[in-house]
Amino acid sequence: MPRARYSRIKQAQKAYNQLEELIEYEKGNKPSIGPGIGGGSSLGKFQNVFVIPYNRTLPSSFFAKTRGRKDLIAEWSAAFTNHLKTSLEPSTEKTAPLERWAPAKVKVITGGTNKTVATSGITGRQYLKYNKQSRQLSFGRHTTTTTEKEKEGFTAIRQALAASETNANFIHVPEKM
Repeated sequence: MPRARYSRIKQAQKAYNQLEELIEYEKGNKPSIGPGIGGGSSLGKFQNVFVIPYNRTLPSSFFAKTRGRKDLIAEWSAAFTNHLKTSLEPSTEKTAPLERWAPAKVKVITGGTNKTVATSGITGRQYLKYNKQSRQLSFGRHTTTTTEKEKEGFTAIRQALAASETNANFIHVPEKM
């Protein structure tokens, strides 16, 4: 019986130490962030892209404007050829302002099979870190006259990207209205 009581005292001491760390953190006495935290790569530059929404009706030659990473647009241009435009013809094509709308997206997650034990620079606790990379890009319909469904567009893009993105998970993020 004494061992169980002693282990409870150790647990209480650990919880008390963590509580003290939290109180200090909330007071503004934040510990310095260790190396490796916040050292990820930059997302790069973004540019405007134009899509035709699946769940909204727009007049012909009108597009919805959204943003995409320049490096992904260049890398995945063949897969997204009919599903987004990088520029509009000024004399004939226009953008339509859409409120409370988010475009459909293809999210590609690569890596993630390797995990390492890392230590948090803030709490000092150890955790499992999965080395994943997630990238996403918006897409839309071919034209306003096509009857292509959102899932069909996602499937076409996924099949086009499958050759270049080996061992990747493809996730469809639906359009939001």
